[in-house]
Amino acid sequence: MQKRTQNKAETPAIHFNERVDDDFPIHIMRNYLETKAPPIHTHDQFEIGYCVSGNGMFFVRDKIYPFKGGDISVIFPGERHIAQTIAAEKTIWYFLSIDMDKMYSFDMMHTAELYHRFISNPANHGGIFRGGENPEIEEIIKTLVDEILEKPVEYVYMCRVLLSKLILLMTRSPLNEGEKSAAEMSGEPIMPAILYIISHYDTDVQASELAEMCHLSEGHMRRLFVSALGYSPLEYLHRIRINYACALLHSDSGQSVCSIAEEVGYTTLSSFYRRFKKYVGCMPGEYEKNVTEKAVLTIFPI
Repeated sequence: MQKRTQNKAETPAIHFNERVDDDFPIHIMRNYLETKAPPIHTHDQFEIGYCVSGNGMFFVRDKIYPFKGGDISVIFPGERHIAQTIAAEKTIWYFLSIDMDKMYSFDMMHTAELYHRFISNPANHGGIFRGGENPEIEEIIKTLVDEILEKPVEYVYMCRVLLSKLILLMTRSPLNEGEKSAAEMSGEPIMPAILYIISHYDTDVQASELAEMCHLSEGHMRRLFVSALGYSPLEYLHRIRINYACALLHSDSGQSVCSIAEEVGYTTLSSFYRRFKKYVGCMPGEYEKNVTEKAVLTIFPI
């Protein structure tokens, strides 16, 4: 799987941290996700994420969840996770890291009690609150972010109130309620292949090499892909390529269709046209003319 030389610029992973102060239980991080696969990691703190824009997938423990702008992630201390973008557009997250041990020193015992009630429900461990379905939760998170970044008068007290209300509302709104899509299937065995495809969508990806990196037979890997994502590995690869192509056609880059086809991994225009028509329903030129009326292709079965 040799990667072709490309001129496209990689989106840097830019992030910053903002704290109310060193002892306050909340700090915030803004993150611009790269297409390059990040490492799987854990945190010691409770983490609430808010996706400002973009789309991709969230891996939490052994589950896979698609995400888009407006969605809210919940990660408990010690849970293995990663957020991975899958579109050419910027994917921006705000992550609120909450140290529950510090709440007691800030006279926030009631909030800490709400938190312990929330984590006592196994259904709340690791997952996604869907944007649009929980507008009040979404608004509180946005307000918390604004308070921490702008630091208006008495913002510390406002953060206390908002955090208590946020956890109370999350306790009342079951995580992933009504969502039992294929994306919730176990993705742990095929995660190396999924991340490789996302990071190397523009290369000659071979199913045999994907299976080898997962220590699976090709047949078993294919079945797990179909079970978890709804597609075979190569079908998934082509959908990601076309997803990127749609995003580039959305942009004002001025690139030709031929240039876009090459950038997303196609060596012939005929292959690109065939796949584009299959997934989008029209040819790239037609799509580009009507781009204001079209959304970027969703690659996940929702």
